[in-house]
Amino acid sequence: MPLTVWLAVPFVGALLLWPVRRARQVAAPVAALIYLALAVTAPMVARSAPIDLLGRSLNLSAAHAPYVCFLAVGLALLMAGGAFVQESALVWPGSLGTFGFLVAALCAGSAQLAGAMLSIAVIGVAFCLLAPNTSELTMRTVIVLLCGTLMLLLAGWTVEASRLEHPLSVGAIGRPAALFGMALLLGLFPFGFWAPPLGRVERPTGAFLAVCALGVIASLRMSELSGLAGRELLPIVLRWGGLLTFCFGAVGALLPRRLCAVVGYAAMADLGVAALAMGAAPLDGVDLAAQHLAYRAVACAALWVAARVLSKCFGSDDVHALNGAFSRAPLTLTAVLLAGMSLSGLPPMAGFASRNAILGLTMTNPWWSSLWAMGTLGPVWGLARIVIASWGPTPPPGSRREPVWLGVLLLAMTLFLLVAGVLPNVIAWMQGLAS
Repeated sequence: MPLTVWLAVPFVGALLLWPVRRARQVAAPVAALIYLALAVTAPMVARSAPIDLLGRSLNLSAAHAPYVCFLAVGLALLMAGGAFVQESALVWPGSLGTFGFLVAALCAGSAQLAGAMLSIAVIGVAFCLLAPNTSELTMRTVIVLLCGTLMLLLAGWTVEASRLEHPLSVGAIGRPAALFGMALLLGLFPFGFWAPPLGRVERPTGAFLAVCALGVIASLRMSELSGLAGRELLPIVLRWGGLLTFCFGAVGALLPRRLCAVVGYAAMADLGVAALAMGAAPLDGVDLAAQHLAYRAVACAALWVAARVLSKCFGSDDVHALNGAFSRAPLTLTAVLLAGMSLSGLPPMAGFASRNAILGLTMTNPWWSSLWAMGTLGPVWGLARIVIASWGPTPPPGSRREPVWLGVLLLAMTLFLLVAGVLPNVIAWMQGLAS
């Protein structure tokens, strides 16, 4: 399939779904099928020829194709879950358009074009987050993310201008723009306070696009910006920013009682792990970080959909409301257990395999390993107590059973994380198919 056709599919799908966006029983499965088609065809598109846009090339490399598949499958699950949990009518076309701009940013041959595409994608994230009670949170999130994308746009423009007729100082303008832009987009501490609250809103698709999809795309562009940000300064910023992000997310996951809130902080702790990898090595570390963030995206998609299913069936995803819930939602809560193990970095899940590789790359001092283990306890406690509470003898009064079809999808998604943990070369195998 030509790259031009493949890149046009999400935008055409968004236009087709716009007239039927309020008929969620039609729009949700159609959007899910479009995402699955994009995931299946991504390896084939990686073999196609590059195209030109505004004088700059667009090309999906074989190394990046598996990550597009992960994001598309996660969004397909969110679309399928949206048919049950009643997402906003703007989500179906809005998420497709946003995904199209995110993939275009990944394929862009220049940082300037990538920054422009990411800026438009952030506007799409706003449409997916909009709700009657989330206007302030949406505005705050979009402002922060737009600042990050515009800084990357400035960094890319500085590089191109320095190569042409305007010999600007890359260090004076491009370096701080690249550093702050990446920190804002990834959500590193102390710039990542916008990320955890997104997990608590009733818009899991918007949270996934902002917290997970943007992080994966930004990490894959890291190697391009590493020289601009400074090969000595960037590892220091990523190392200490990653460590603080990891600790902040681990402590934050201890406190909430709702599953969706715990996932927001656990995802932030997992981001800190990926940032440590990016700061450890310019090449291997970036690849490991992207792999880790891809597994994080799959786990977050499953957990956010599971949280909405539990809220729909039991009135809330609070730990007290789920006492005895396992008898009525065994598939969903089993998926919560497996996805939570991966997000927390427990064996034999995919999150453990990638964390173990990152630990071997970044930390050889026993003190670091001890801190690493202690930081894992926060997400483990926050997620485990919800699952343990669900094993009570009596289901909550007035509750109803889970939708079996959606429970099966959630379980299948999390079983993939188990397979990826047992067979850690899954992404390398997918890259081989695309090459």
